[in-house]
Amino acid sequence: MSVSLDSFTITDDHQINTSNVVLIWSWRPIVTDWKKTRFVGVRVKESPKRTYRGKSDKYFLIRYGKDGKIIQEGVGWTSEGITAQFASNLRATILSNIRLGSGHQSLKENRQREEAKRQAKENRGVTLQEAFGVFLKIRTHKPRTVRDYKRSIAVAFPDWKRKRLLDISRDMVSTRHKKLGESMGGAQANQHFRFLRSLLNFCAGYYEDPTDGGPLIRNNPIDRISQTRQWFKVDRRRTYIKPKDFPKWFKTVKNLDNGLARGYLFLLLFCGLRKQEGLRLQKAHVNIEDRLFTVMDTKNLKPLQLPIPAYILPFLKARVRSDDQSRFIFPGIGESGHLVGCKRPVKKVIKASKVDFCLHDLRRFFITVAEGLDVSSYAVKALVNHSLGSDVTAGYIAPDVDRLRKPMEQIERKILQMAGVQVKGKIFKLKTG
Repeated sequence: MSVSLDSFTITDDHQINTSNVVLIWSWRPIVTDWKKTRFVGVRVKESPKRTYRGKSDKYFLIRYGKDGKIIQEGVGWTSEGITAQFASNLRATILSNIRLGSGHQSLKENRQREEAKRQAKENRGVTLQEAFGVFLKIRTHKPRTVRDYKRSIAVAFPDWKRKRLLDISRDMVSTRHKKLGESMGGAQANQHFRFLRSLLNFCAGYYEDPTDGGPLIRNNPIDRISQTRQWFKVDRRRTYIKPKDFPKWFKTVKNLDNGLARGYLFLLLFCGLRKQEGLRLQKAHVNIEDRLFTVMDTKNLKPLQLPIPAYILPFLKARVRSDDQSRFIFPGIGESGHLVGCKRPVKKVIKASKVDFCLHDLRRFFITVAEGLDVSSYAVKALVNHSLGSDVTAGYIAPDVDRLRKPMEQIERKILQMAGVQVKGKIFKLKTG
């Protein structure tokens, strides 16, 4: 407790230097609400409102000197069990600690230490479920990521929810990882334990150990999987539309009756977007006049601005100018307001073209075409919104949508050539003679 100067009346011949004094009590105070007790440095004040055992409740404070300043701190009420003797004992302990240079040197410091110990003791009892709730509250995640995390808790660790974080051992981790690999496959087991590793890393930084204030989790038990090379080997999906199959695939898509599905597939193909980036594209983020669009909801949370390829410009122009009351390029009837998938059209294209593919193959096709052209790696990464990693030079390159127009046009032209579509070019007159 700090006491306001308004509680005191200081005579004219006494001045207060606030630069080096917390509170100076005038040696000749006029009447104040605070009264001395028989204990040195202990003051008491009666409350005009609070009562205790039929009498006015009393509040005690202590005064002591530290670093050339007079410190005043509130101790507590009589109704809370505080007496003048108790307050005097606290003051004596503080003065002793100040002289010895050890222990708490103020009531505030002591209370902070006690609160830290209490909080740390609570931390030792934190369960996996409680930590997960804090994790979701503090960290920012996309809705789909939150769904995946909740699924991991429910499917992979339902019996661990009530376990204390400190009770999750390395042996438990190793055994559960192997068991999940046998029951649901290595890829799923790896995914669930990568989530758990992330959660426990968060807990290591968020919760403190009650003994020394260090991290509650000093060694992440998931490290056992890495140290013993227990992660399941999962081959990365390598499906790809082969160049020889691409013309018939392209023709099939072009002949789709579903205009939205046709536009969506071509958007992913010619722009290299991820499937969710395309589905969530909004009309307000498409600038027909400047021939560019902005993807706001990206995987790395960084907005991506791209030039519009000429081949899909008519489709985007029609969608932006449509009056279907939807703000999305690909409207849907669900809660999200946009299409959430394209399974039926994809199956239809696979059946008609006899070319097996998934939506991410279109992004992979775009990147493969770009890599095969004389396009800088920086431009390719900028087009597909990939991280430039630790490349120092890359940090000095400012992305500019106009600088991406030429490589985008090169990629578009190559894709159309591979599809067997005649590409219009500029006609130059040759000089003769």
